[in-house]
Amino acid sequence: MGGDGVLSQQFLHLGQFDDQPQQNDRILPLVNGEVIIELANVAKAMLDRTRDIEDRMARSERETRQLQRRLEEARRSAEVALFRAKRAGKNRVEQAGSRSASDAKPVRIASTA
Repeated sequence: MGGDGVLSQQFLHLGQFDDQPQQNDRILPLVNGEVIIELANVAKAMLDRTRDIEDRMARSERETRQLQRRLEEARRSAEVALFRAKRAGKNRVEQAGSRSASDAKPVRIASTA
């Protein structure tokens, strides 16, 4: 932090307190004021970082929900495609079986797997 040097210098002054109360009375309010300002700056920086982290977390949560919705849609699409493929295969087998019965010839069904 930029104010660290100023605070260090003021604390050095505190260490130099002596038996001159009027000098001590002039230094102490200056140090206390700078400490309060420095603490306020630290608190503001912490709040700014906290807000930034909260914003990033909210963005990540939105992205996670969006990805979960896409995954669910993809899963449903895959289930529908599988159901249709199974139904189409079953229909082909039934059609081939009915043709075979009417022709009285055995039918070979090629495997696609």
